[in-house]
Parts: sequence; structure tokens; C-alpha cells
Amino acid sequence: EDKLFLMDENYIQLLKLYAAWLTPVADTYAYCLLPKQIHFLVKIKSEKELFNFLKMNGKFPDETMRFEEIKNLQLIPENPLGTIFSMHLTKHIAAFLNEYLLEHKQAQLKGGGFTARNFKKFEIATDELLSTAIINIHQKPMVLGEITNFEQWKYSSYTAILSDKASALKREKVLDLFGSRENYIQAHQTSIATISPLELHEKLNLN
Repeated sequence: EDKLFLMDENYIQLLKLYAAWLTPVADTYAYCLLPKQIHFLVKIKSEKELFNFLKMNGKFPDETMRFEEIKNLQLIPENPLGTIFSMHLTKHIAAFLNEYLLEHKQAQLKGGGFTARNFKKFEIATDELLSTAIINIHQKPMVLGEITNFEQWKYSSYTAILSDKASALKREKVLDLFGSRENYIQAHQTSIATISPLELHEKLNLN
């Protein structure tokens, strides 16, 4: 399996591209970049916000179409992408990743680039699962054997959520979810003490 990142500059470049491509369409709660994997926990913006963004970027053939008309367009029933908004969103995410791969001349190593089939999506339905997913993402460097202390991994949102530096991360919402900064830190440490990283990794079946 080919690596997505060969040096520190690659991680930084992908995060810059992510900010440019994904911030307009999604709120980011957590992320972790690993040599062979990319994990983001996001909340997709409302359909009206997506409509405005897509229309502004010329994604609809008829620029005069209103939100209600676009929303009611029916895709092929068996289409796994669902609504027209999710279809465009998946293409948008693939375009972002393919731009990164193209810049680093790795697209040919990844079978021609990313398509909808490359993505694994999981819906987070409760606050408990949301907090578990955040911890899971932050601890992936330990789970996959990249490092022994997840806090030392530079390319995850764990320390960024605790930082005061400007960020597009929804850090206040994440900290509110855990109750406080102290609870956020403790929850990550308690999970290590009471649940093995592998068990935590498997709890949501996030591979």
C-alpha cells in the first residue's frame, strides 16, 4: 500500500487544501492524518448552505433554478450517493484529494485517483458516539502503531482543540461536548486506561 505522505510538508499541504476545499461545505470536529490513512469527523453544512456554495461555483446547469427546485430533483433510486447535494459533495471531496495527489505526483500510484468508492462514511447519531469517535480518531496513531503516545502525533486535532491559536476547528463545540478542557483531556486518558486502543478502534468499526 502506497503512502499518502512522504514528508512533513505533505501533511501541511493537505491541511491547507482541506481548509480551502472543505471549510465552505463542512464543520470540522476532529481529524488525523496518517501515512496511509486520512480521517476527518465533520458535520456537513445545511442543504441551503450547500446550494448557495454550489450555485456560486457554477455546479448547476441552470443558474436560475431555485433551492426548492434543486432539492426536489430526483436521482436514480439505486444511486448510493443519495441526494443531489450529497452527490456533489462526494465529488467535491474527491476533487480535493485528487488535487493533493496530483500535486505530489502520486495519483498514478493510487489507481488513478479517488472516487466515491474510496470513501467510508459513518453517521454519528448520538453525543456518546460523537465523543467516542473523536477519541478514536485522536488515538489512531497508537492503534496503528505509528507512535506510543497519541498526544505526540503532530497531525491530529487533539492538541489543536486545546490550543488558543486561530483555527477552523469547532473546538468550542468539541469542548462543550466533553464539558470542559479538563474533561476532554481526562476522557482521552481514561479511555486508554479502561479500554484498549484496539477495542476503542473497533467500537465504531472505523478502519
